[in-house]
Amino acid sequence: MAKPHRLYANENFPQPVVNMLRDTYGYDITSTHEQGKSGRGIEDRRVLSHAVANERAVITQNWRDFEHLHAASGKHFGIVVCEVDADIARQAKNVHGALDAHESLDRELIKVYRRASPGADHG
Repeated sequence: MAKPHRLYANENFPQPVVNMLRDTYGYDITSTHEQGKSGRGIEDRRVLSHAVANERAVITQNWRDFEHLHAASGKHFGIVVCEVDADIARQAKNVHGALDAHESLDRELIKVYRRASPGADHG
């Protein structure tokens, strides 16, 4: 894998998965929780704007809103939408598997499913 992608986890993305992506897989990842921004009801477009300003891809479990933002956004450093998964280790592994195949996430929408499949859906 190339240099690990820079990620910004939305408030609905589990902090234990954030920690595992950082500690086990070496991702440069931060979260709204770590920045003291969770529970403030920050609009999704502002989350994406913050990620863009910091050259990070957003990772979230909020499929619908971020798929719309992807379609409407002219520029972003990637949006990774994940199915909810109570199995923290599996979710981290599935995220890593989906991202590992990408040299760049720029303007990509990556979909990570609970049951990972080779060549995870993106577009």
